[in-house]
Amino acid sequence: MRLTKKIFNNRVSRRIVVLFIIAAIIPLLLLAGLTLYQIRYKLTEQHSEEIRNSAKMIGMEIFQRLQFTKEQFQLIADSLNAGYKPTSKNLLLSAGPLQPGRIESLLQLDQQGRITHFIGDSLIDGETLIGEIHEQRIPGKAMLLLSSTGEREGKSSLYLIVPIDPGNPTGDLLVGRLHIPALLDTDQLDLRREQICVVNEKGVPFYCNKPYDIAWLADVITLTHSQSSHHFEWQDPKGEKTFTAFWSLFLSPHYQVEKWSVAVALPSQIVLTSVNQFQKIFLQVGVVTLGLVILLSIFTIRRNMVPLERLLTGTRQLSRGAFNTRVKLEGKDEFTELGHAFNDMATRLGNSFNQQANLIDFSYSLQHAGIIHKALHVTLDALPHFVNSDKLAVVYVEPSGDFVHLECLIRKGGATSERSKSYTAHQLKLPTTPWKGITKAAIKRLPILEPIDFSADTEITIMPAVIKQGVIACLVLEQMETHTPGIDNLFILTQFCDILASAISNIRLKQRLEYQAYHDPLTHLPNRIQIKRETEKALRRAKQDHLELAIMIMDIDRFKLINDSMGHVSGDELLVALAERLKQFTSRRDILSRFAGDEFVFLFASKGHDLENKLPEIIERLDRVFHDPFSLGKRKIRISASKGIAMYPKDGETFLDLLKNADAAMYHAKHQKPGSFAFYTQTLQYSLIEEMETEQNLIDALTQKEFELYYQPSIHLPSGRAIGVEALIRWRRPHYGLIAPNKFIHIAEQTGLIEPIGNWVLKQACKDFLRWRNDGILLDYISSNVSSVQLQNPNFVQTVKQTLEITGMEPHHLELEITETAFIEDFQGSLDKLKEIRELGVRVAVDDFGTGYASLKYLKELPADSIKIDRLFVKDLPDNQNDVAIVSSLVTLTNNLKLGLIAEGIETESQRLYLLNAGINIAQGFHMSRPLPETELLTYLVENHMSNELQHISGLQTKA
Repeated sequence: MRLTKKIFNNRVSRRIVVLFIIAAIIPLLLLAGLTLYQIRYKLTEQHSEEIRNSAKMIGMEIFQRLQFTKEQFQLIADSLNAGYKPTSKNLLLSAGPLQPGRIESLLQLDQQGRITHFIGDSLIDGETLIGEIHEQRIPGKAMLLLSSTGEREGKSSLYLIVPIDPGNPTGDLLVGRLHIPALLDTDQLDLRREQICVVNEKGVPFYCNKPYDIAWLADVITLTHSQSSHHFEWQDPKGEKTFTAFWSLFLSPHYQVEKWSVAVALPSQIVLTSVNQFQKIFLQVGVVTLGLVILLSIFTIRRNMVPLERLLTGTRQLSRGAFNTRVKLEGKDEFTELGHAFNDMATRLGNSFNQQANLIDFSYSLQHAGIIHKALHVTLDALPHFVNSDKLAVVYVEPSGDFVHLECLIRKGGATSERSKSYTAHQLKLPTTPWKGITKAAIKRLPILEPIDFSADTEITIMPAVIKQGVIACLVLEQMETHTPGIDNLFILTQFCDILASAISNIRLKQRLEYQAYHDPLTHLPNRIQIKRETEKALRRAKQDHLELAIMIMDIDRFKLINDSMGHVSGDELLVALAERLKQFTSRRDILSRFAGDEFVFLFASKGHDLENKLPEIIERLDRVFHDPFSLGKRKIRISASKGIAMYPKDGETFLDLLKNADAAMYHAKHQKPGSFAFYTQTLQYSLIEEMETEQNLIDALTQKEFELYYQPSIHLPSGRAIGVEALIRWRRPHYGLIAPNKFIHIAEQTGLIEPIGNWVLKQACKDFLRWRNDGILLDYISSNVSSVQLQNPNFVQTVKQTLEITGMEPHHLELEITETAFIEDFQGSLDKLKEIRELGVRVAVDDFGTGYASLKYLKELPADSIKIDRLFVKDLPDNQNDVAIVSSLVTLTNNLKLGLIAEGIETESQRLYLLNAGINIAQGFHMSRPLPETELLTYLVENHMSNELQHISGLQTKA
């Protein structure tokens, strides 16, 4: 005490003490401020990123629950569409399709607002609800609707609407009122320390876990209109700051609402808790330091300047973020304790920042992993940064029906090994919370660990990564030791597992969406997008290595007939069955795709240059796929497919060029012989160009009056008199001359132009016939040919009726000639139309009989007046005994069926005489007359009439 008084009585001592105190306090305060600023800045950055990630993770969880609920609704909609009427008991079973507690009401709503309840007993106004749906809804797609229609007055309800029949966009709807707390998992969100709000596309909040400041939410909503994700610092009028972030879910592609936004806020006092604690510690340390400075300045100023300088240097380094800084002090005084406290604080802060940085790096690496297997390797590489363990394992869990598939990566020392195996669900006892136990107990929970060389009685820790559906992965660690002093490893590993679970869940979702984008939903084969991508890759490799490629398009013959006769469901079953057979045929090097409808595309690659020579053998093996019939329900059908092939680089160097040329070759093969194949050639290209030009000129041919009619007489053989004519179209194309119908009729049928052309022929033939009768040329009838396209038109009968009315043609003078193939495609529909035609009084003749697919069954039921024997059975008469037998049988058959019989293609007198003697009275052919233009026809008819009159008079004179 005396020494103290003595010192303070001395002016120099007082001045030295005061100056020393000032010199000690000022740097200390400056360094404290700088350190607080740096720590505040770092914590602000860290928590801003944390709340932004929280907003995103909450948003993704909401989206996943919506997707899961929509998939549940789709299952129920499919059941309803299939005719199954579920009960509320079935829907609420735990094993049923509905997630318990997530649905308040479930009902079926038709377009008039009528409701069928399944779950819940809410008094929903169906008419009001269907009106609100129609204001927002695009038919045929799922939607979300926030509506005030419901049991609870003054509150809005969230509805999920799914069409019951996707093929009928205006059909009934499956409507569910969602339980918003369950959808958002508010039990979890309510426990969180952050302020969390979810707002809809109109900026209306429909959930907040805590009371919120209206001004804060208004600022958030304003920003969501211009940005999808953002974080910022918000200050209220009282000066209190809040760190805020939001993330928007764009729902319009899935639910026809613009977006929902998730806002997360954290008060600054929470964010800066560590700063406040540091500030308190620093103040306490400052007080102690000040006391020590005063005491030591009194006794040993020079001695205490060394540790103070070290602390000053360490503090500066710490403020710059050098958390590995340590202050080395000797002795047992207060400055030494302060040094220890400083070192401990630096260690804690450094470890905390390092672990958070490692977690951020781990999350970033997982986001870029892309696939599950790579994500597991990233996890295994990151684990040593958080824990010390002799052996590490990462186990991925993937449910598959009644089984659970496990994929395991193990690291022992520096070596990594992999294992995978499937188990039934009851074989696994996966922990949902951190679990510790010995190896034997761990193997009972995860049998895949048994072959791993874990010590028998060693303690093992299992850390589960959990999502809403259950455990998605596990970390297995043997003899886990503390890795970072001052850090709770269990807490860090829990965060680690949360990041892993979220990342794997996102990868699963991404892979599922990618699979759906690049595969056909019916056959699960690659779709046209995927085959285009794969072909372009193969083209780049082929160009680099000078290899050959082949694109082959395969189209099922007469598939439309299968769809029309057996239904589209049977058609889909056929496509699935065919795809399964084709998968077995296709090698690993080749690619098979369902391109569109009944078209499949093959990509064949070869390591050499003999691919074109090998393709016929490949196609021969492919044709074996069609040898066995396909079972469709109780029916068995056989099919064939036409194939067209284009080669790289000979036939094109791009995917589109090869596809176009292969398609052209396929249509050429189909026209030549269904079930065959054809290679693309330059000649085929010229033919296609010619057909295209013909098609374009056909469009203008009618308006330019380039068509004209030729007529071939039908001769009554016993008398030699012309009793009728057949109208045959010709095209007098400018600069090309007269074009026969076999050059353009098939093109007209393919393009649909055959209908206006056929209608013109019918009308013009009727007009010419009536004009001839007015001029005194009396024929019994005139014939006009009808194509299959015309006959399949629902308005065909009405067209014939209108033609008769417009021209004034008497129906019994008109005969329509129908080929076998025209009515065989839709026999029942054609039968009904031909019956109506005959009821009008119009005659019906079956042309080209014997060359198509008609059976005696069809002939028995067909409402026809006569059939025409094709020239195929006439040209070798009377020498060919098979043709003689066929004609004789036809005469007997038609006589018994009371049908007329007309022979075509008479070219010799011997043919005419044989047919006359066989009992055939009417014939056509060049022997009597070729097809004639109208002027020549009229001359022929006059001469024929006069000749027959002279023969008749001569016959009478001879008798006299």
